[in-house]
Amino acid sequence: TWVQSGELMVNNTTGSGTGSGDVQVFENARLSGSGIIGGKVNVSAGGELAPGNGIGTMTINNDVNIPADASLQIDIDKNLSKNDLLQIGGTLDFNGTLLLNPSAETVLADGDVFKIIQGKITGTPQGVIPTSPGEGLQWDLSELVPAGNLKVTKATGLSQLNLSSQIYPNPVKDKLQIKCNENVDEIEVSVFNPVGNQISSASYRQTNAFEIDFSTFENGIYFLHLKTNNKSFVSKILKK
Repeated sequence: TWVQSGELMVNNTTGSGTGSGDVQVFENARLSGSGIIGGKVNVSAGGELAPGNGIGTMTINNDVNIPADASLQIDIDKNLSKNDLLQIGGTLDFNGTLLLNPSAETVLADGDVFKIIQGKITGTPQGVIPTSPGEGLQWDLSELVPAGNLKVTKATGLSQLNLSSQIYPNPVKDKLQIKCNENVDEIEVSVFNPVGNQISSASYRQTNAFEIDFSTFENGIYFLHLKTNNKSFVSKILKK
């Protein structure tokens, strides 16, 4: 089965929803659902595997390959104590991006643990989006291999830029204004769409205020990433 564009949602409850053969998910294509797949699944760079129909479990009774620049999307609803689960019968070789989508009501905290993968796992995610679960927090992948657990802990590495009250307007229609608490020698600014693709990037020097043009972006949710030499920040932005 080839998923060459758009989305293939598999929601069968018996057998294999894609037949007996292997499944190839190409760039700009998405394989999702809460069904069962019998063949091997290979996700090309730019493709996405998204367990669940809403929140649910996708079962793949074979090997799965998610290489660099491909992504695995996991929805999280902490209020309902639920999250997507990828259940593997073979081996998951995961070297792509882990794309996390917490519900609007979810507030993450130190000590949170989410079982997102069940089965044998090799590799290491290329990155996690959003890069931080919240101010003063960080993603802990120490139990992802081999236990399949995603943890939230207190940030011990880069300190966080305290910007949450100085990014406006949010929702944004055209120009997003950003003001830092202090002048920065250099700051890197990137905008990612919900599937983890970088759609805008820029660098600024010797400033504490700048703006980003959202006017050409489609309406929806984006992730704003700011990074200096020793500080980082991520924020969810809604374009209307």
